[in-house]
Amino acid sequence: MALTIDSPLAADFAKLIEQRARPSTPVNFQPQSETAIESAAEHAITIARNLLETLQNVGIDLSGKRLLELGPGIEFGSTLMLGESCASVAVADRFLARWQPQFHPRVYERMRQLIGKPSRFLDAVHEQERYAGVLEMFDAPAHSMGGVPDASVDVVISNAVLEHVGQLPQAARELFRITAAGGEGFHQIDFRNHRDFELPLEHLLLPPQDFQRVLEATNGDVGCQHRLRDVSKMFEAAGFAVRSVHVNLDATREYLAHFEPRLRRSDSIYRDWPVDELGQIGAAIVLHKPKSQDVTFEPPGNGTIGVRQPRSQ
Repeated sequence: MALTIDSPLAADFAKLIEQRARPSTPVNFQPQSETAIESAAEHAITIARNLLETLQNVGIDLSGKRLLELGPGIEFGSTLMLGESCASVAVADRFLARWQPQFHPRVYERMRQLIGKPSRFLDAVHEQERYAGVLEMFDAPAHSMGGVPDASVDVVISNAVLEHVGQLPQAARELFRITAAGGEGFHQIDFRNHRDFELPLEHLLLPPQDFQRVLEATNGDVGCQHRLRDVSKMFEAAGFAVRSVHVNLDATREYLAHFEPRLRRSDSIYRDWPVDELGQIGAAIVLHKPKSQDVTFEPPGNGTIGVRQPRSQ
């Protein structure tokens, strides 16, 4: 199949579309080796500490809250650390990772050694060598979390997860349903083309129907075509107030200069969008579910919202 897009990745996309490849085994279901223990422990601690600092900076206090993390990954170490001051902690994932006896106990033991002080949820999981009774676990995709009761969560967080959700408008409505009135959300989203981070916008050149086939062939690992403006509007349509958006990753000027002429010649649904806006390839969205007495939120009028963080690459 010859794609009529001008892209260095045209052949790669065409192969995925043509072969209708069966998705590979999700990473969360793949056996983990002993060599991954140290890096997994260090990574979980780094993610937890960075998220705690970021949540404090955007005004989200976890103390006494019911926390749910969407898409926690192969191990739940960072979630367990984040829950230190929470009333309860839950996770939900389309590919909910199973307990691996040769891996998870040793990751959590190493985390405890590195932290060097008691950690309530982490210690409990390590002691009993299972999640039951410590974490609530929901084996469900973001767009269909029927097992999570209405208004049962005070804070929902996700980190590089929503770009892999194929039915994002439905997911936004589900997140609104499970969030308690006055509750909050924090979602870091990576808008890059995950087939090649050095070519972060190439997937936008694909017609939506072709991109859907690529999604199916990769378990959604390619990322999403939705842009920051789109996602913000989805959350607002679901009922959330978008408190702020923090753009924290931009495409390079060199790449955008190479991409823009090809975009303007294409049939992309983003052909007429400002290229600088498309170049916003990483952002954190901070949400609030209004109480009935809250003042009506006035949504922003353009695609650049809230506080802009320093540019990084």
